Amino acid sequence: MHISEVLSEEMAEEGLGTVASIVTKMEKQIAQIEQIVPMVSAENIKKLREYMIRLLPCKALLQEDQKLQLWKLSYRLWNACVDMANAMQAGQQYDEEHVKLRHLASDLLLIAGKVDGIPSSLLKIATFFHRTGVIWHKIHKFELAASCFEKATELISKSKENENLSCDGEEGRKFSFELLISRARTAWEMSQRTLTCTLLGRAKGLLLDATERYRELAEQYLYYGKTMLAKTEEGGGADGDSVKFLNQAFEICSEALVKCLAMSDERVLLENVRLKTLRYLAAAHLQAENFESVLKCAAVLKDDSDHPTTPFLALKAYIGLGLSEDAEKELSALLGHNGAPLEICISAVEIFIQSGSGGWETARSAFFRLQNRFPSKKELPVRVLDKILRNVSSADPSYKAKVALALQIATDERIIKLLAEADEHSSSERRCVHAILWNSGSEFFRAKLYEISAALFEGSMLYIPFDTEHIVCRAKSLRVLCLCHLGLSQYDRAHEYISEAEKVEPSIVCIFLQFKICLQLKDEPGATKQLNRMLQCTDFDPEYLTLASHEAMACKSIEVATSALSNLLKLHHSGKLMSTKEVVVVRNIIRVHLDNAGAQSEVLHYLKYAKKRLSESGIEYFGSGITAEKELNWFAGSSWNSGLKAGKANDFDLCAEFFMCASEFYGALEDSIENLRMLSKSLILAVAALLAAQKKDNSCLTEALEHLEKAKKVQANLATKEDKPDENFQVYCAVLSFELRGRMKDPKLQLQILQQCTSLTGCKPEFLLKMGLHACEGEYVNMEVSHVALNACLNMVLSSPCPDYKVVSFVIRKLIGIADAKGEDAEAVAVYKQAHQIIVGMKSGEYPTEEAKWLASTAWNRSGIHVRFNRFHEAEKWMRIGLDLVKLVPSMNRLYGSSMADCLAQVVNVKSS
Repeated sequence: MHISEVLSEEMAEEGLGTVASIVTKMEKQIAQIEQIVPMVSAENIKKLREYMIRLLPCKALLQEDQKLQLWKLSYRLWNACVDMANAMQAGQQYDEEHVKLRHLASDLLLIAGKVDGIPSSLLKIATFFHRTGVIWHKIHKFELAASCFEKATELISKSKENENLSCDGEEGRKFSFELLISRARTAWEMSQRTLTCTLLGRAKGLLLDATERYRELAEQYLYYGKTMLAKTEEGGGADGDSVKFLNQAFEICSEALVKCLAMSDERVLLENVRLKTLRYLAAAHLQAENFESVLKCAAVLKDDSDHPTTPFLALKAYIGLGLSEDAEKELSALLGHNGAPLEICISAVEIFIQSGSGGWETARSAFFRLQNRFPSKKELPVRVLDKILRNVSSADPSYKAKVALALQIATDERIIKLLAEADEHSSSERRCVHAILWNSGSEFFRAKLYEISAALFEGSMLYIPFDTEHIVCRAKSLRVLCLCHLGLSQYDRAHEYISEAEKVEPSIVCIFLQFKICLQLKDEPGATKQLNRMLQCTDFDPEYLTLASHEAMACKSIEVATSALSNLLKLHHSGKLMSTKEVVVVRNIIRVHLDNAGAQSEVLHYLKYAKKRLSESGIEYFGSGITAEKELNWFAGSSWNSGLKAGKANDFDLCAEFFMCASEFYGALEDSIENLRMLSKSLILAVAALLAAQKKDNSCLTEALEHLEKAKKVQANLATKEDKPDENFQVYCAVLSFELRGRMKDPKLQLQILQQCTSLTGCKPEFLLKMGLHACEGEYVNMEVSHVALNACLNMVLSSPCPDYKVVSFVIRKLIGIADAKGEDAEAVAVYKQAHQIIVGMKSGEYPTEEAKWLASTAWNRSGIHVRFNRFHEAEKWMRIGLDLVKLVPSMNRLYGSSMADCLAQVVNVKSS
């Protein structure tokens, strides 16, 4: 807290001693400070501040001699500060304690106030505060500086009232001007832009005919304009206030030049400030895209000066207006300017190129003009090439023209010769050009623009020296060029480059690229040969076999891919540590064969291998956590899909093997509902495939029975996890068990299974029909079991709300056939009568008409053999059944009903006689 601040009433009432004693103590303290300068401590300043605080309440009691004494003490303290400043080393910053001491000296004068014996005393006090504020500003204590300037301003105002003559003089005006400028600078640093403008505006009223003040004020406006222009450039926007400041600077210079007619040093300085301001004004208009204003500024600059930035600014303005011809003229003028530095010339060429004006020939000639002007400047091609190719990509609409221009420069013999000089600096530039071309080529290579990337890579090779140190770099370039021509399907050129690369630096990379070429040429023997060469390389890495397998799979070269993966698997068997896991290799081998329809046996072989490794090593073979789960799911899914494919091809042996593999993989997964379902389905389909394979050995049946029992256990486990059991699954198991027991010639168990199946809610007539047909057809016939199954099917169909009479008619036919096969005439009669009962009361056509006709015809025809052997009783029985059935078929009844009735009457007559 400074003594100039308002003190509390309590402190004012605590005055410790009289004014004289306080002044005496202050004098002693100042004398002590004078003795120890420049080693003034914070303690000295603290004590001095305390004395001044005690003196402040007594300000009104000060006598003239005491005031004068305070003035003297203030000057002594100020002079001590001057001695401290003189003791500072060049470039040393002011110490904060030093500035505080100056501030105390100023405050001491303020306490003493106006003294009659000192002329312009208020002005002198203001001067002290001004100088202190300037130093506070220098050490970036802007608030303290502003406080000093404000006090100085207040003192100037009082001086105008009390010492009017002294403040209106030249000295007063000059001080007021300097104070306003200083205060404006501090306000600017405190981001008080409005106050800054106000203070500068007041300073304009104090210019009069003083050219120095004109120049100082113009430079101040110029500085603020430049600062704002730089900030807006960094921020990427445009600020109109920078133009306002620059316009003010220009107007002040112009006004001063009108008043300053004689040629003097000051006029020259003013003219320089004006031209400098005009250049910055043009730059501000350029930033705001006011291109017409830029050209106006440039026109004035061309008349009054020959600065190289003038054509540069005009060039950018013409480009902004789209006037490419005028831009070319300004570029030519700039390059012809003897004072134009290299940096501006390069920037101009860059801007012209980036504008896309289409003048690529102009840009090329501009570069070579620069080269002729600066023939020894080795950084010139580096910088121009960097400007042309930096950030150039396939998204740039003019990328082809830019690359062509860059290549024209890079492949020019003069540039190559310039950078080929064998000194360390040239080597650096040569490496830079190589890097620029290489990086740009890499960018286009990633964009798959191989023709352009190849041209850039070839250009970069011109900057690789032919020595042993750069063999690796040259070989790398040749290999990349091989890749470019591979991308262009120019396999002969690719082979030439990779052959040359192998001569320069033999490596496995070269062999791998030759392998790629063989694959593209469909040369499978050649690709296999390159694979074998890779295995013999000293720098062999198994990853190359992995890459080779992927390349072969992409080219659909199954044989080569299998060879690469088989070699990888052998490396795993040999115990070699590899980054690619064995399970991944096996998976890739299976994937390769899955694409080949004729390689199902190979797929099965490797699936069995994976199953074997699962049983040996457990689930850890497939990885850990979610990785193992994904791998197992893949193997299980591949087994499942292969099983379905084999089943569709009626290759049931393979189908069974695949589903057994699938069951092993699903069984290794966690017991989730989905996995258990897939496991049970795999087991069921494996059993079905074993049965469909028609194998006659008992081992097959035993295996199928084991899988079926396992499926039942899985289903029981699944039932505990689901709300209700899967009735369909139980029916499928029953059907398969029925067939198995049939093959094992166990009819008793078949009947039990049949009875259990009919009690299941998921049982459907088609399942019972399948059982019945299985029991009466093929090698494992059992008519009794078939009869029971078909009767159960018939009853189930008839008990449904909408019976399917096609199925009914088919079952009746089968039952009649079974009765005939058994020689059971009574059983056949019962079936015919049952059929009659079913058809009675039905609408015409509801029961299949052809089937009804068949029943009627076969029943009637059965009477014929009995008539032949005079078994009229039996004949009558069949004739009556046939006639009853004919009556149910209207079309037959119309044709044959009456004649059949007559025949029956004759048989009855013959029998009774």
